[in-house]
Amino acid sequence: MQWLCIREQRSDDLKDFHSPLLVGDFHLERPNLAQVDAGTQGLTYRDWYNIIKVYNHTNLTKPSDKLPALSGLASIFSSRLKDEYLAGLWRNDLWSGLTWYFKPWDEAVKQRIYRAPSWSWAAFDGRINFQVELYGNRTFRRDLEILSSEVTRKGLDPFGEITFGKLELRSTLRIIPAECIPPDSIGQFSTSICIPNLTTEVENHPTSDVTIYLDPGHADKFKNTLYRHSRSVGFLLICSEDVEAPEKSSSANRSANEMKAMNILREMDGDTWIALIIQERPSSLGFPQSYIRVGIATAYRQCRQAFFGNSKRERVILF
Repeated sequence: MQWLCIREQRSDDLKDFHSPLLVGDFHLERPNLAQVDAGTQGLTYRDWYNIIKVYNHTNLTKPSDKLPALSGLASIFSSRLKDEYLAGLWRNDLWSGLTWYFKPWDEAVKQRIYRAPSWSWAAFDGRINFQVELYGNRTFRRDLEILSSEVTRKGLDPFGEITFGKLELRSTLRIIPAECIPPDSIGQFSTSICIPNLTTEVENHPTSDVTIYLDPGHADKFKNTLYRHSRSVGFLLICSEDVEAPEKSSSANRSANEMKAMNILREMDGDTWIALIIQERPSSLGFPQSYIRVGIATAYRQCRQAFFGNSKRERVILF
């Protein structure tokens, strides 16, 4: 028999034990609530994401409690991280927090009531993941620039229920017709997207293999022929892998095998990138370049230039 409380884990033989938290058929790293309760200064954004991955899989009696139920923890993290709380995410780590996604077989759902903007995980229920956590200690260059943020709260609690959320962002943006995404591949691990009007520099790369995860409620829309022929989607670059060039490293500090491994990594994965999939709102309502998030995309071993071409950095407003 085993016991778990906020401070300790024990078994019936009085020995300490550690077991991963089982959610569905996945093992998650158990949030260190004792560390939070002790008021440690060592809390990290990763600790927050671990809590969110466990929390978002639970069922709430009252759906509107999604953010209020986390209010106490968010308050502690805010004081430790010295950061601004934005509908379940943190401003200084927004580039990482925005990489949340749901796998198509996890049966995640979007609540009909408004709980959070499209860019927040709090608008959905289901087993959540974060793309950046898949890469371990790899280093990413943050392409996404946060120009401004706005969150309207329903009550006095700065970490509670909200009625409105908006981000003003700037990054490389590529707009393509929705029909470029094959409908029979939606929900798969990856799909080959035909890139129209490539520049001459990348004309030898007519397609790019991209992994796409559409947010709950959008996959069925993209399978509708009329919808696909009448809409377009944007890929807004969040971050791209920054692999250290071997020539910049001190050969005295690296073995021949390490140098060889780094060269292989640069060749295979040096162009890894993660992007938000966004779609223009039916009505801009006075906001030019106004979008909602509809999913996330990443490419593991494809040239970033082949996908984004000469796309420019654009300012977008995300609701």
